[in-house]
Amino acid sequence: RTKLLYGLSTPWVFIFFGFSVFSLLEEKILINIFLSVFGAFYFSFWKKAYVSYFHEAAHYNLSKSRKINDTIATVFLTPFVGLWINSYRLHHWEHHEHLGEDGDTETSYVTPINLKNLFQSLFIVYLIKTVLRYSFVAQVTERRKTKHGSLIKFFSGVGLMLVCQGMIAVALFKFVNGYLAATWLFSMVITDPFLEKLRQTLEH
Repeated sequence: RTKLLYGLSTPWVFIFFGFSVFSLLEEKILINIFLSVFGAFYFSFWKKAYVSYFHEAAHYNLSKSRKINDTIATVFLTPFVGLWINSYRLHHWEHHEHLGEDGDTETSYVTPINLKNLFQSLFIVYLIKTVLRYSFVAQVTERRKTKHGSLIKFFSGVGLMLVCQGMIAVALFKFVNGYLAATWLFSMVITDPFLEKLRQTLEH
């Protein structure tokens, strides 16, 4: 439990450190624009460190109790991933069963890291492709495994993530400044997918 708490809390220590840096700066446009670009990559790095535990939850590695494992994933990680752990687990296990073969349900790592794919990852194309691919895979996999599939269920997870991230942005705007709020939203749609593309390809 201590190790899990440490792992989940450490990224947030660094994220809140980033928040404090923004709060201490004066409202100088050039400085804040530079910090916003750097900060987007910074926040994305630590968010990715945090949401990596969603993968661990898919393998029941967060707790000996499967119920507690899935509760942690749903309450703390789904708002940052946009997927329900039970649905993700179904197609993620098929990914391990068919790694690099026909039937692999996670194929974003197959495309190489080149200028075209890096450009797509930085300009929302990769994000849109990922959402469409996951919606299709989730629908097909759930229907095959449980005799039913639900796009409503998939997009409810995405909707929860968007609402939670929007609430965080509003809170940052209200209690810190607009530059930080914009940076947080920018990281969600630009630098998060960029780092995710790099991680997926390099990891596999």
